[in-house]
Amino acid sequence: MAGEEAGRRGVPSLLNPPSASSEGQQEHIASDVTQLIGWTPLVELKRIAAKEGVCARIVGKVEAYQPLCSVKDRSALRMIEDAEERGLISPGTTTLVEPTSGNLGLGLVLVALRKGYRAVRNRSIPGVPGHNRQGRGAQEGAAQRARPRPVLQQSES
Repeated sequence: MAGEEAGRRGVPSLLNPPSASSEGQQEHIASDVTQLIGWTPLVELKRIAAKEGVCARIVGKVEAYQPLCSVKDRSALRMIEDAEERGLISPGTTTLVEPTSGNLGLGLVLVALRKGYRAVRNRSIPGVPGHNRQGRGAQEGAAQRARPRPVLQQSES
């Protein structure tokens, strides 16, 4: 993690325009897309604050700068890093099975594959929420496996 943090330190400069004072400084380019996770630019929302009469600084995050354009990328990275730090998983030997079809699931697949894990992504059947995202995990290289969803039945009482 310490080496990873050192590699991440300069990444925010990717989002800032070069300035005259930055000449001669080392170029900061992420070596892996996962290094961009968490470096989300902030935008001050002055018009909203003025319109609503709020006497506070309101700042919004531009999540489109995350690798998968989702706040869930951070959670996915942290979950995998936490399991690594605890010695529960290790690249090349652990297969991670991801049971969701939402943004967190996509983030887990991305981070897992980038860190050298085999990822298996359970797919839901057509007609259920999230089915339109099935191809994204496969595009990243995750194995896909269909799984039936439980059917809720009304009782006849």
